[in-house]
Amino acid sequence: MKRIVAREEVCMGCGLCEVYCTVEHSKSKDIVKAYNRESPRPISRV
Repeated sequence: MKRIVAREEVCMGCGLCEVYCTVEHSKSKDIVKAYNRESPRPISRV
């Protein structure tokens, strides 16, 4: 499994890495479908 490692010195705190992680772990692999239609909502593992 690939891992995302946040580099604190360049992190802006936007949370975009969590969004991409959630989409990647979803069934549909689509950002809109992952947040609006999937139940239970995929979990971010960042």
